[in-house]
Amino acid sequence: MGAAGCSAGTTEKNDAAPSVTHKVAKEQEDSGQPAEAKVQTITDEGIYTKQLNEHTIELHTNSNGTLQLLLADAAKEAIKTIKTGSTVSVSFQLNNKQYTAETIKLMMEPKEQPAQSKPQPDSSALPKTKMLTVNVEGEEDQRAGKLAESDQGYYLYKLDDFDFTAEEPGRDLLYSQMDEEYFVRIEPVTDDASLTDVKSIGVKELEAVGKPEEVKGTDVSDSFARSKFVLRADSDELIKYIIVQEEDGHLVKYTVHLPVREPIEGIQPSFWSMLGSLAFEK
Repeated sequence: MGAAGCSAGTTEKNDAAPSVTHKVAKEQEDSGQPAEAKVQTITDEGIYTKQLNEHTIELHTNSNGTLQLLLADAAKEAIKTIKTGSTVSVSFQLNNKQYTAETIKLMMEPKEQPAQSKPQPDSSALPKTKMLTVNVEGEEDQRAGKLAESDQGYYLYKLDDFDFTAEEPGRDLLYSQMDEEYFVRIEPVTDDASLTDVKSIGVKELEAVGKPEEVKGTDVSDSFARSKFVLRADSDELIKYIIVQEEDGHLVKYTVHLPVREPIEGIQPSFWSMLGSLAFEK
């Protein structure tokens, strides 16, 4: 689905991974210093949490915290057969503040968790439509939203010209039918998640767009009055937000992707209105 592919575009691809050795050699040649003075090889163990894109994974290590690791060729092949949640041993290099995984070995696969049924909204008790207020350039417009439900236990009201779908387990996508590069990724935050870690990872993700800054939720929209934090970064081509909001006692993360083109004037306030209708069934 087109919008899901777009999210990967928000993280810059690094085609230099296969040539780490060449890069180190070049720096050695330029500086006259031995390579070991510039490259530090570290071995650690941890939990493989997710693949961020084709070239990068996230790892919660035992001794070095949460890392985003660029994959060298051998590690890229190894990770294809390793499930998320697995315990792994990793050998990585730190070179000019870039972590590169040279080898990854499976130590233990994740334990199977007993299936738990998630609370589902009672559709019979919810109205099928709801009027939403969309503020476009200072003028309020009333538009009808249609009920859309997630298997994550929440619902929202979707305006015409937008679609809402499950992207992968634990994540849903709200996107524009007119241009799928305008989208919001919606992820309920687990109870054991650290907000500090979620925020730190968000800052790193936004650095691929521009300089991250923290702003007040109400300065973006009244829909985010209950936000725990709102991060924003922008460039000439893209505005991106990462927002963690409390809804009915649950924390939800919104990743908002807004290309800087003419449709943003109508699509952005429509997103704010739809997200403002999100609620969990009590």
